[in-house]
Amino acid sequence: MEVPDDILPLLDEDEKVLFNIKQRKYRPSINIESATITNKRIILRRPSMLRIKKSYVDYSYGDITNIVLDKGPLRSTIMLNLKMDANDLVLEDIPNEMAQQAFRLIREGIDRAREAADAA
Repeated sequence: MEVPDDILPLLDEDEKVLFNIKQRKYRPSINIESATITNKRIILRRPSMLRIKKSYVDYSYGDITNIVLDKGPLRSTIMLNLKMDANDLVLEDIPNEMAQQAFRLIREGIDRAREAADAA
């Protein structure tokens, strides 16, 4: 699995990268290069106009209320409902096999976050 080098310094000591998806669009129409799924969160990597500068946004599994997989014939869309934001996080144009694996990993992360919240 290929993880962008600039993501690695952002990880916590006990954080592990589970999956990385190259993807094209985040709604509303902001291009991103990749979404990295870890055991703690999802990190979106977004380039600036000339790709000289990059910005990162992360979403903890505790901030995600639901996940929807919209599977097409070849490519899929993953929609994440966020607690604090009226907009959903939408990852589009992902090959079906990758989308199914990402869906499973994110669903497990959401379940772990809920179990931790219930135990507290």
